[in-house]
Amino acid sequence: MLRIIFIAFLFVTGCKLPHAFDSTYDVYKIDTIITVSSPSVTSAPKSLCYQWNNNRDSALMQLTFNGNNVTGNLQYNFFKKDDYTGPIKGVINNGLIETSYTYVSEAGIVIKEMVFKVKGDALIKAIGELETNGDTIKYKNKSELKFNNDRKFIKVDCEE
Repeated sequence: MLRIIFIAFLFVTGCKLPHAFDSTYDVYKIDTIITVSSPSVTSAPKSLCYQWNNNRDSALMQLTFNGNNVTGNLQYNFFKKDDYTGPIKGVINNGLIETSYTYVSEAGIVIKEMVFKVKGDALIKAIGELETNGDTIKYKNKSELKFNNDRKFIKVDCEE
């Protein structure tokens, strides 16, 4: 009850909170609306590496996690085919990492949507029908994605 009276007092008088309270809560008066927000909590970025192997094909992915954001680099090495290397960035959403991977192919620059399911210390790459629009490749229907263990990226030590 005391808090309601205090906020009403601020509203009527237009007074500001003392500086000691500014680091925890900010109170703003905009016409008749008072907005109270708390400071955000952030953690230090964390870098992890993952590797995929399938016979003579392989991939190495280095990811840096900063809150829900993910950035890094992905390098595919295909036997008797062109290798692809490029930046990858995305967000974590409901146990999935939804990313955009940019690389150069014979056709030019390609931007490919990739989704990974977090499963313990591994990331499983989604399989689904793809559609191409110019230089962009996306999943046709994300609700139909499948996650098979043959697309599993295993956590490995990052090379320094």
